[in-house]
Amino acid sequence: MPGLLFCNDKKSFNSDALKGMKAAHAGLFISVEKRMVLLNRDRGDRVAVISGCGSGHEPFPMGFVGENFLTGCLMGNVFGGPTVPQILNAIFNLNKWNRGGIMIIAMNSVYNSLNFRLAAKRAMDAGVKVKMVVMSDDCALERNHIKYVHENMMVKRGLCGIIICAKILGGMSTAGFGLEQIYHHGTMIKLRTNTISACYSSCQTPNSCRRVPQVDPYEVVIGVGGHGEEGLKRVEMAPLHYIVKVMVKQIFEVFMVSHGDKVLLFLNNSGVCTESEMFVLAREVELQLAPRVLVVKTIVGKFYTSLDMKGFQICITNVTSNESWLRYMELGTDAFAWPSFKLSDLSTQKIEHEPFYTPFYSGIKKGGWKLNYGQAHIFGDCIQSTCIALKRYEDNINAMDAVFRTGDVGTKLKAFADRALKDIKGASLLMDMSKTFELMAQIAENEIDTIMGQVLAVLFTGSAQGSYSWENVWKQALDTLSMYTTARVGHRTLLDSLIPAYRAYKAVIFESGPRFWVKALKNATAVAKESCEKTKHMIPMTWIVNQGEPELEPPHTLPDPGAFVVTLWLDVVLQETTKKRKFCGGNKKNVVISKPNK
Repeated sequence: MPGLLFCNDKKSFNSDALKGMKAAHAGLFISVEKRMVLLNRDRGDRVAVISGCGSGHEPFPMGFVGENFLTGCLMGNVFGGPTVPQILNAIFNLNKWNRGGIMIIAMNSVYNSLNFRLAAKRAMDAGVKVKMVVMSDDCALERNHIKYVHENMMVKRGLCGIIICAKILGGMSTAGFGLEQIYHHGTMIKLRTNTISACYSSCQTPNSCRRVPQVDPYEVVIGVGGHGEEGLKRVEMAPLHYIVKVMVKQIFEVFMVSHGDKVLLFLNNSGVCTESEMFVLAREVELQLAPRVLVVKTIVGKFYTSLDMKGFQICITNVTSNESWLRYMELGTDAFAWPSFKLSDLSTQKIEHEPFYTPFYSGIKKGGWKLNYGQAHIFGDCIQSTCIALKRYEDNINAMDAVFRTGDVGTKLKAFADRALKDIKGASLLMDMSKTFELMAQIAENEIDTIMGQVLAVLFTGSAQGSYSWENVWKQALDTLSMYTTARVGHRTLLDSLIPAYRAYKAVIFESGPRFWVKALKNATAVAKESCEKTKHMIPMTWIVNQGEPELEPPHTLPDPGAFVVTLWLDVVLQETTKKRKFCGGNKKNVVISKPNK
């Protein structure tokens, strides 16, 4: 059965929690709608330090917003992450009251790193000074431990080391350090911090009927991820000194440390360990580290959790030659989870915040490809029919998504389709390719708060830059996505259909010319369907938000949902364009569907 919670409605669980936090800590600026928490004061020319992640990791991040810590944070759905519009809202509001720039600390998880990178780029395009450090402190999954990963940058995940980075950089911000200096220290902290975790009771999301990872009784998972992802190894339940020995050995295999170096020891309760258990752990870890390094400070507590997981994380930061970092770790803060409760005082200084920022896609080439009325009519019918198909296949896509992910992407795509049917209409809009694709990108970003939404937004943004042919639209979409992800064919994503279909389309156009677009589109659709079927035999390597043990071992009976959506889209476009070619003004055999303005 789904996880049990003390709540009124699981759908409103996150917003209700933020409303309660707003009542308890009135000195913070808290937007329930945007899931945003900001330090409510004018900090002059100082740098703002922001971070964020999905909910389920409390008290991180909102419990660490305060002076000498985070200046602001964002939250997403359980084990998801904040969207690009959320992040941009925080950046633009904080930039007004922190004129030294914005320092982003993101976790190396799929959703977070992609969205923070995109938001940072758009903020910089708008003139905001932004720097970003992606924390990847998990040392359990080095490349040699995952035999099927070759180019996946997501192997080293982000864990509780992000809190050490946030505390030190937050202290440096208060001390008046500039953005470049803070970024330099953030990069060094990233390289000098390693974390490994363990659990013997996994976590269960509110709407899931199973725990991830699946842990047998009297079994311990070493190196488990923050969302319950599979780790380094599984061992039988044993005395703590043996479990710690395995974990410390793994840390020293990948950690940049020499004999006698000074280290900060940070022990994190991943959920429901008792205080006594954590202090027993602290003693054992210090005893095992003593022969090799000098522990100059130990911090124990519940900082970054994984819902109700029974487990812990051991994090070590090498502070040798950077002892000033310890001073910033020890600085007082009014962030309520460190702990301190100063921000509960209603007399805290208030400031007026700007209206929420609605992102507009920058860097898109304007006034490129214009369609005539007949072409715009076909273009609009293709969009409408694709949306209708997405709504019709909602349950099927959800079932495909549930094999490895959260099982709701079909519902999210239906919301996208409903909004697109409402907003994308009218000849003046559809005749402007760039504006139409730009609007589709914004709808995807706002309506699909999963990794699928951001991937579609990036693809549509790239499509808006294709200025002279359908082949170029396709190429620009793929080129733009490649800037933000390491996903490739074979990773069980929508690219498994999209890239082979593009290559098939391009091959016909190259051989026969653009007037044979019908043949090219038929060829691309057939290849997409064939490629979609192949995903039944694949295990995903990227874009996994809530990964545990898969429901089915390959080969699966269901394909990847993204690959299926690509196939569905191409099939609909083929049907619509071939039955309405008369609007293009050509004969039945050879018709150019659209022609660029010179």
